[in-house]
Amino acid sequence: MDLFAVLLAILLLWNCGYSDFNQEYLSKDNSRIIKGFFSILIVIHHIAQRTTGGIIFPAFGYIGFLVVGVFFFYSGYGVMVQYELKGQQYLERFFGKRVWKVLKPYLLANVVYLLIDYISGSRYNWDEILKNVISGKIVPFSWFVISIIVLYGIFWLSCILTRSRREILLIVFGLTVYCLMCMKMHLPDQWYVSVYAFALGCGFCRIREKTEKYFRTGYWIKLFLMLALTLIFVIAGKTFPLEISEVIFCNAGVICFCLLIIGITMRFSFHNCVLAFLGENNYEIYLYQGIFVSCIVIGKNFVYAASTVCLLLAVVFIMRRINIHMFPGKEKGKRQV
Repeated sequence: MDLFAVLLAILLLWNCGYSDFNQEYLSKDNSRIIKGFFSILIVIHHIAQRTTGGIIFPAFGYIGFLVVGVFFFYSGYGVMVQYELKGQQYLERFFGKRVWKVLKPYLLANVVYLLIDYISGSRYNWDEILKNVISGKIVPFSWFVISIIVLYGIFWLSCILTRSRREILLIVFGLTVYCLMCMKMHLPDQWYVSVYAFALGCGFCRIREKTEKYFRTGYWIKLFLMLALTLIFVIAGKTFPLEISEVIFCNAGVICFCLLIIGITMRFSFHNCVLAFLGENNYEIYLYQGIFVSCIVIGKNFVYAASTVCLLLAVVFIMRRINIHMFPGKEKGKRQV
């Protein structure tokens, strides 16, 4: 199974460049490539939880919340950049544009999974279908979809309520309320241990220059510091028994991990057509991974992992084409999550 870890490293480093400073580290193209890498990493995370063997590979089974945090960061950064550019006009069309781009592929994925359930003999009435779509029980791992929609709602409401550049404070407050509600509802910890990365992404627009200045000197020491802090906070979050401790320490670890990734991209540039394809389809990869990760399982260990990745990419390509033709628009193929 460690072969998958080696292949993942090769995929990341293929056609990788290094410079004193990468001016395009947060460009759409570079961000798409980074998200492509982490999209396949989240699939490998779920595979690692269901396989045995290897020395390095099992570690991937424990890093899912860190990977998801990177997506929360880029989502937060993306919406805040657009808001700073377009102002209130962006908020007026926010749900019709941004949220719908998340919701429509999710609804299509629910149809696909319902068809799979129907073929396998499962039957639902309309009330059950509606309830399961809203709760995310039909599409495996779809808690992320529901969470990101809630986070977008917190962002929109925070920007509506204040126009004095204090949106970040309201976003943090909204995320805190969200975390407390998740704990009150006894939801699994993945619902809330990464979400403050969204606030980091929103605020990064305003601390970008300071962060760049921070990484310009003592670069490797500061990368190591971010890595060390990530490990310390994550271990603390998983060690202390109190649920609130997990929220605080794990989110702190995720924030440090996101800063580590940002620091890496400031000097390393990635020009990789495979990762670019994965990044362009990162949302579909997330939505349809459950078909082969947990619904239709082929083989064990290496065969299971290889078949899952290969068949998933084939399904993703098909479903992306279907989604584009079912919901045509001027941003065809340019959806961001």
